Amino acid sequence: MDRREELFWKRVDKNGPNGCWLWLNELCGKMHGHTIYKGWRTQAHRVAWFLKNGVIPDGMCVLHKCDNGRCVNPDHLFLGTQQDNIADMRRKCRGYVFPLLQGEDHGRAKIKSGDVRKIRELYASGCMSQNDLADLYGVGQSQIARIIHRESWKHVE
Repeated sequence: MDRREELFWKRVDKNGPNGCWLWLNELCGKMHGHTIYKGWRTQAHRVAWFLKNGVIPDGMCVLHKCDNGRCVNPDHLFLGTQQDNIADMRRKCRGYVFPLLQGEDHGRAKIKSGDVRKIRELYASGCMSQNDLADLYGVGQSQIARIIHRESWKHVE
């Protein structure tokens, strides 16, 4: 064990609850431990993963099985993408989960649910083309196609 690794583990309480090894030094927003390792400022749990498992592949996150951001126990850590991290957070009902805004609740919506029904009705009757509907409602033809094929505004019957 080199000097840097020795210093790192001296900042850890290995007697935390549920087998967690708690980072005792600087915290970022009461969530994750922060440290400087090999001249880089980084999260302590990433250093712990590196010390036990080696290099973290590009684009990968180090996630917590235990949901304790201060934990640096390598057995409580696993690799995943940012998408995996968000899915894990949602599955465990952690943190702020942005509500999925759809339809007219979305701030950039140009049309309303009633418009969507009318667009589908007019197109199905053969009265208007996708381009005509796009002009009428002030959206692009591709958006009209997504509405007609229920790729967008799926929640509107």
